[in-house]
Amino acid sequence: MLLVSEALACLGQGLTALSGKQHSYGMMLTSRSIYGAGGELIFMLQALYTSLWFSDDKLELALSICAMVPFTFKILAGVIYPRVTMNAEDSTSRGIEEASLIGFYFCITSCFFAIMLIAVERSIPVGDDPSGMHRRDL
Repeated sequence: MLLVSEALACLGQGLTALSGKQHSYGMMLTSRSIYGAGGELIFMLQALYTSLWFSDDKLELALSICAMVPFTFKILAGVIYPRVTMNAEDSTSRGIEEASLIGFYFCITSCFFAIMLIAVERSIPVGDDPSGMHRRDL
């Protein structure tokens, strides 16, 4: 499920970058919807993985840190994207394309880390989980 959500986010961001290049508003709306669906799934799966990995007394801290990381990247994007857009050689349109591609590269990086998480999860021996959840099913 994690790879599906990552694939949706990457596909949506990639199509958003492409729609900016083609100046297609309809395609941009569709691609942002795909990206949003993938991003929401990632957010829910992140909370699920965190609750499986951490005990009750550490869960609040772990969830807070997990929520802080995406917001930190949003702040960085707010600083980086305008500078990329303004420093484009050709025009503002070219800068928007470059900023969208940076977002796509972040999605690809996130997909790589999701694959690493799945590899770590599969290396953990599956025992009797009192919640009835099996990590291999994620």
